[in-house]
Amino acid sequence: MVKKKTKIKEEVSEQLVEIYKNKDGSLPNMSHFEKRKSSRTLRAFFVFLFSCLFLAAVVMAGIFFFKPHVNFSKDSVTVSVTGEDNITSGQVTHYRIRYHNGEDVPVTKAKILVNYPAGFIFKESSVPASNDKNNEWDLGTLKAQENGFIDVYGTLYGDLGAEESLRVFLNYTPANFSSEFQAVGVGKVSIGESPVALSITAPSTTVAGALTSIVFTLTVRDPSSSLQNLALIIDPGAGFTQKTTNPASDNFGAWTWTIPTLKGEKSITVTGAFAAAPELTDYTLKAKVVSTPIAGQQKTFILAQKDYHVSFEQNQFAPEFTINGASDALSVSPGDDLHVAFNIKNNSSTVLSNIRSSVTFDAPSFQDKSILNWAKIDDKNKNTITGMQVGTDIRRGLIAWENLTQIAFTLPVKSAAEAPLANFKENTIHATLSVQYTQDGVVHTFVSPPIDVTINSDFALHSNIEKQANAAGKDQFFVTWKIQNTAHEIQNAVLNAELYGDLDWQKDALSVSTGVLTFEPKEKKILWKAEKIPASSKPVEIKFSFLRKSYNPTQTQLISKIQLTGKDAVTGKDVIVFASATSNTP
Repeated sequence: MVKKKTKIKEEVSEQLVEIYKNKDGSLPNMSHFEKRKSSRTLRAFFVFLFSCLFLAAVVMAGIFFFKPHVNFSKDSVTVSVTGEDNITSGQVTHYRIRYHNGEDVPVTKAKILVNYPAGFIFKESSVPASNDKNNEWDLGTLKAQENGFIDVYGTLYGDLGAEESLRVFLNYTPANFSSEFQAVGVGKVSIGESPVALSITAPSTTVAGALTSIVFTLTVRDPSSSLQNLALIIDPGAGFTQKTTNPASDNFGAWTWTIPTLKGEKSITVTGAFAAAPELTDYTLKAKVVSTPIAGQQKTFILAQKDYHVSFEQNQFAPEFTINGASDALSVSPGDDLHVAFNIKNNSSTVLSNIRSSVTFDAPSFQDKSILNWAKIDDKNKNTITGMQVGTDIRRGLIAWENLTQIAFTLPVKSAAEAPLANFKENTIHATLSVQYTQDGVVHTFVSPPIDVTINSDFALHSNIEKQANAAGKDQFFVTWKIQNTAHEIQNAVLNAELYGDLDWQKDALSVSTGVLTFEPKEKKILWKAEKIPASSKPVEIKFSFLRKSYNPTQTQLISKIQLTGKDAVTGKDVIVFASATSNTP
């Protein structure tokens, strides 16, 4: 055993000698060996590399071994609305709002917000709302898989046939998120029925111009209930003229009847005439019942609507009614005359008898006195005139004839001196012709559409021209124009005139109290403009002069007809005034 160990040592010694011996076979001096210094940089690199590998291992371990098994989906948090599909306008309706958190984690800051239809009036809810408008509910935190509902009750108004929507929003923040999410639900309902019915009773055919009565009946469908805040509104179009109504229409609208409370039924009768037009064979008049149910709001809802269709029979009775040649509308000024004429034609083969005709004037009044000067009427038939006050500012005058088919008379409008127009609140005269006659034993009544006569301001132009000889013996002409306006303000006034002959404009003689006047020497045109002429007793004065350089014996005029235009600020009508120069002959 000892020999074997000795042998091994010897073999190791020989191997070491082989490793460390020099080239010549000698062994080096081991006492002179030096240790090399290790690299700090290399050692730091290996430490850093090891640290990175360690951290990566920790992260991977966290991902693969400690990852929570949660996969959030916003589709799992829902809100929905259910309710009736079809209701009657004004009915109490019920909505159920359901919410559900279908996730495995809670959601926080949950809040429900509701957008009601415009005609919804909130009544109550199963869970008290969080705000005064009763359209928000703070739910707080919804646990995983938690659900619930809120019942909302209210009255819903809407147009008949309309579809209304109630939109619900659920805002929330998942427990493992910082951002807010939203779920949306929509509930739809149709307004399929109305609590009130509208019917129209009237003839299916009529004669244009003849009086026609139309009855509108409103009926509550539920006899045990009543309805509030209703109104009947009629759209007559341009071809139907109202004569009388029972009951009277609203003060603010001739075609509106407000009904504060309707119980059972109510009828409204409108009597009038359809305008005669050769191209018309039928006509449609529209009516609707509306409701204004929400206090403090002007929004209305249509509860019922109906059209009245009427056909026209051939009219053999054809009256012609005009004022100053107009059959529909015209404008006048204070002091003007109304030339009234009508002619009754019978185109049928049968005789008309018992003809009674009358013309009614509803005219502006002040202190119960009409703006029409009835004392100066020129009527050769000398018929009786009756008058009555039909409103605070309207006075009616009526003149009638028996068995006359052709009438012409003149009725003046009072002048500004007789009745200052500024005193009158109204500015339109409504004139209507009525004819009652018997044909084939049947009594008929014809009523014409009204002729509207607008009374504009007393806008007038007065012109004067004087001729004098200057120091050189030449004729010099001095012109003065005065514009009168005492009743209503006139806007955008414009005056146009033209000079004739071989003339020389005297620039230094021009004087204008209001506005701006320009003269174009080549065409000899005068243009004056003013943005407005206020109502005043003091007239606008325009003065100018021109010199005649040569005399032409064939020339009879030096100034053209003068045209003055403007817009009446009260009536909104355009006003045109013409005047000729006084002493215009050279």
